[in-house]
Amino acid sequence: MNQIIVYIYLMFLPLSILGSCLIIYTYIRYKDLRKAGANIVFCQSICDLVDSGKYLATAILTLSSLNQTDRDSATTLPCFILAFVGQSSAIATTAWNFMLNILVAWMVFKADHMRQGSEFPIKYCHIYVWGSTLALSLIPIHQYGPTSVGCWIKGPQNLYRLTFLVSIGLYVAVSIVIMSWILHKIRRDKVLSTQHHHFISEL
Repeated sequence: MNQIIVYIYLMFLPLSILGSCLIIYTYIRYKDLRKAGANIVFCQSICDLVDSGKYLATAILTLSSLNQTDRDSATTLPCFILAFVGQSSAIATTAWNFMLNILVAWMVFKADHMRQGSEFPIKYCHIYVWGSTLALSLIPIHQYGPTSVGCWIKGPQNLYRLTFLVSIGLYVAVSIVIMSWILHKIRRDKVLSTQHHHFISEL
């Protein structure tokens, strides 16, 4: 790994870790915050904390020269663990961000079509996020090892990297679609509300 990147990690990762720890502490400390939205942010913060810890550990591993010189070898246990943790935590972080978009869409949909007592099915979010993350992390389990960017799936042309790239890409793409729909609906409802008030005032 490039030494400049290592020092960038060491400079900025503690800030990310501190932010995640603050969110986690706030969620645990204040029981009133323990609702679906806060639960999603809490889980996302845990994943982000683990992901930041992975990069920090990779930087320390590189500086301490514990990583193997042979970058084609996948026998380095610390690097294997860091690769698995990095793959799973990054996917899980993005998946929880996607679930946050799903929650917002659900709240918008609920306002028009569902009874007020309905609760967001957060337990199914947990089943999906943790289950899919585990599956996507286990598929390339024999491909983890040292790379030019730290510890991840070996080989820049390795097709197993698609387990990460495609899943992240799909989460981001669908999230953009969901947020675009929400913004369109809010604008449309605002226009309809304005027209309704204008019609009532003319009666």
